[in-house]
Amino acid sequence: MKTIFAVAALAAATLAAPVLAQEASGGHYEWQTRQVPGPNKANTTSRVRVWVKDRPAQVADCNCDMMKSNPADCMKKMAGDPMAHPGA
Repeated sequence: MKTIFAVAALAAATLAAPVLAQEASGGHYEWQTRQVPGPNKANTTSRVRVWVKDRPAQVADCNCDMMKSNPADCMKKMAGDPMAHPGA
């Protein structure tokens, strides 16, 4: 009976270790598609849930002519635009 409990405790510890080692912050789960190896009669792709680390916030790269001539005017709040821009 002791060996059954020992095996159960060992199994629980080894199965829980990868979950506890996962970083809880700084990322999210998302579904990604993977190709199925070999012949695919159903013509479907498999979906896999994977952990993706979040990237730091980045500013969009703007190479438009208005940004080159006058960046302050480019970032002004436009009429009908519900989002506030950083330069406004």
